Amino acid sequence: MKTANRQRQFPKAEEIVVLNGDAPTAQALREAIADLYLVMSRHSAPKHFLNVCTGCCMSAEDERAMRELPLREITARLVFEYNDSAKDPGHSASEVLYFMPRIAELLAQGASLRHSTEITLDRMGISQPETWTADERECLQRFALAFFSHGLSEGAFKRGNLFQGGEALDVLVMFSYASLEIEPLLESWLAFETPPAVEHFVASTWLWFWPERRVGNSFGSDRPEFNRQVTAALLSPLNLQAAAAALVANAEMAYAPLDPPRGRWDWPALRDWVFDHVMDALNEQQSELKESTP
Repeated sequence: MKTANRQRQFPKAEEIVVLNGDAPTAQALREAIADLYLVMSRHSAPKHFLNVCTGCCMSAEDERAMRELPLREITARLVFEYNDSAKDPGHSASEVLYFMPRIAELLAQGASLRHSTEITLDRMGISQPETWTADERECLQRFALAFFSHGLSEGAFKRGNLFQGGEALDVLVMFSYASLEIEPLLESWLAFETPPAVEHFVASTWLWFWPERRVGNSFGSDRPEFNRQVTAALLSPLNLQAAAAALVANAEMAYAPLDPPRGRWDWPALRDWVFDHVMDALNEQQSELKESTP
C-alpha cells in the first residue's frame, strides 16, 4: 500500500474537480480547497489510532487505510465511516485538520460523508477549535463561504446538487457544528444576488423558520447562538425588505420541479406562503415602530 508518509504534493486549483464547475463561483471554491491542502500540510498523517470505534463502526482495516493512504486517495466511503463512527469528545485538532482538505474536496464533488448533512463536520467542533491558528481558521472560513456561495448557484430540493438535495439552512447548521462563523454566509445569502438564492430562501424558511419564527431544523433548533444569529438575520428589517423585493422580482421564475415532490405544495404555493410571512413580519415591525414613536 502506498502510504501517507511519502512526500506530500499539493494540488493546484485547476486540478481540483467540483460540481457545477463552469459556474462563476466554482473557481473560488477550487482555490479555497487548494489553500486548505497547503495550509493544513503542517499536520502529519496520524500515527496513533484514530478517534473511532472499530468494534462496530469502522473496521480495523479501514481505520488503518484512513491513516496510511495518501491524503487524496482517501475515498468518500472511508470518510463516511470515519465521520459516522462513535468518538470520544476530546478530539485531536491535528487529526481532523490533517483530513480536512480531502473532506472539503469530497464535499465539493457532492459526496455524501455523513447520514445527515448538518452534522457532516461535527468532528471539527470537538477538535479543540480554540487551538486552531489564525491562518487555519481563516482558510476554513474561506472554504465555508466559497462552498456556500457555490451551492447557492444551484436550486434547492435538487438531488445531486452541492447541498445534496437539501437547502441553505442545512449547510449553515453544518458549518455551525464545525465551529465556523455563519454570519458572513448569511450576509452572502440574504443579498439575494441570484434566483437560486431566492429559491433557497423559500425552501429553507417555509417550514423550518416561519411557523414559529425560529429555527425548526432538528439539528439546529437546540443551538441557542445559531438560532439567535439566524433569527436576527431573517427578521432584520433590511433583509425582510430585500426578501420581499426578491420574491416579487422572481415571481415568474421557472423553478425546477420539487424532487422529491412535497405533497400538495408546489413552488408558487411555497413562494406565496413565504411572501405572506415576510410581509406580516414587516407590517408588525412598522406597527411597533409607530406605537413606540411619541
